[in-house]
Amino acid sequence: VCIAELDLDLIIQLGIENHQMDLISNFTPIFEDLAFVMDSSLPVEAITPIILQTGKPLLRKATLFDVYEGEQVDEGKRSLAYSLTFQAIDRTLTDEEVGKIRNKIVKRLQHEFQATLRA
Repeated sequence: VCIAELDLDLIIQLGIENHQMDLISNFTPIFEDLAFVMDSSLPVEAITPIILQTGKPLLRKATLFDVYEGEQVDEGKRSLAYSLTFQAIDRTLTDEEVGKIRNKIVKRLQHEFQATLRA
């Protein structure tokens, strides 16, 4: 058995002030994986926000799923592989739209971090 006293006015007030919703799209997302080779001294945490910012508003998610340092990349370099999710709220995206965003992301990482797209 437990007895408690709750301030419902405060609970309601806090719930209303902090309530935030994201729209859920009815349209199919497009998934792509990209891998970049860049200097291993760059902090991984700095890359994902740049990718997300560059891909706004149609890039919904960027997830780092692999970090590789070894024989297949030059010394002092590493490969970072990202899974990207593109999706619009109001329509199905075309390959052309996604391609433009992808190219924008690649160019920005090349410019800011001297990254190369890994084949």
